[in-house]
Amino acid sequence: MIATLLDPRSLSDLMAELSAAGLPASDLAEAGRRFFRFEDDVGIVGYGGIEGDGSDRLLRSLNVHVSAAIAIWEMAMRHEDEEAE
Repeated sequence: MIATLLDPRSLSDLMAELSAAGLPASDLAEAGRRFFRFEDDVGIVGYGGIEGDGSDRLLRSLNVHVSAAIAIWEMAMRHEDEEAE
């Protein structure tokens, strides 16, 4: 699975997915939020985001197939740890 950090200026696909799922989408571009697209060899598995900095973060707007949820969280946290180094 591949996690791609989304550009805060290009969140229209994520916004559409969240809106279709009944999840909040109007505040995606606010500071302190990072969103990811998750893909496997078949295509897009889902989207997810992390809000906050440091050790206290909020997982938000996770929209994926249930079987992929754990793998996505682990990949997002690894990406954040790499950015902190």
